[in-house]
Amino acid sequence: MKPVAGEPEALAADALDNTIALLRDFLLGERRFIARPHPRRKPVRTDHDHLARVAEWGNTDEA
Repeated sequence: MKPVAGEPEALAADALDNTIALLRDFLLGERRFIARPHPRRKPVRTDHDHLARVAEWGNTDEA
């Protein structure tokens, strides 16, 4: 992890603003909830895929 330059109060305010904007996008439907991350960033199968119904709702033939 790299150190971040800046005043702690300003960094905290920016983090809060970004979090609020992200949550607003999710709640207003402007950003989709994704069950799985980008395929190149995560293993193809996980122990919890059955809970997300990935095989049923995704574009995979695995069950």
